Amino acid sequence: MNFVLLPYSVILAQFAVFRPNKRNIIHPKGVQLDGERKVAVGNCIDISEVKDALKKKKVSINDYILVASSLAMSQIATDVNRTQVSIPFTLKDYPKRLEDIRMGNDFSCLPFTMKFPEVRELSSFK
Repeated sequence: MNFVLLPYSVILAQFAVFRPNKRNIIHPKGVQLDGERKVAVGNCIDISEVKDALKKKKVSINDYILVASSLAMSQIATDVNRTQVSIPFTLKDYPKRLEDIRMGNDFSCLPFTMKFPEVRELSSFK
């Protein structure tokens, strides 16, 4: 099953490497790097509080993280409306016992187009 997406992933990789316009969405054309790093640090959040709030709204933690990632990327990549990402997933069954856990490379990635929201001002999401 993990070979199903391999041809598509190879095509995407070749397109990314050999495309004529090698523009970087994080550093768009015309932007000069000055060597200054910009870092954002936030307060610690209790994950149990987040899970409780999401459960009340019937939203999965995976959906929440995907939306948070999309909003964060939309703040960085301001000149595009989407980006291509790969979401990894496991091909293993959930183990019934601790002894059933085995190490290995039984995973694959699902290519996914992440569309950025029309409104990118974070203060509008309350």
